[in-house]
Amino acid sequence: MKIPTPKVIPPEKYRFGNCGVNALASAFSNSYYAIRALFVIDNYPPENGISFQQLTKMVNVLSFSYEMKYRYKKNLSKLVYSELAYLYDKGVYIVVFPNHVSCLKDGVVEDGYLSSNNVDKYIPQGWFEIKNK
Repeated sequence: MKIPTPKVIPPEKYRFGNCGVNALASAFSNSYYAIRALFVIDNYPPENGISFQQLTKMVNVLSFSYEMKYRYKKNLSKLVYSELAYLYDKGVYIVVFPNHVSCLKDGVVEDGYLSSNNVDKYIPQGWFEIKNK
């Protein structure tokens, strides 16, 4: 069975290097500018990209603030992004790649870098699942 290509929509504000801000804003249904302010307060310029450690810190802070819970899951099965979107078609996920971060909401990829043409070529390292407590 061929996995259908998921819908891909661009985030509120897309600039190269700020994928972490976009993914967090989408995942926590907040504005780009509110999430960017958290980066600035933390003395971290979001235009420089985001490390896994910094992403984990921001997910932890936002989950606590929004009374959510999260867990990280490694992509041990080596699913490509389109397979992940197909299998995880309900819920909110922050998807982590070697040099990129994306948001998957109810099977829809919210990303300004990836497109419908290449979403089935990328293999994520893992993902954060964001849930209500």
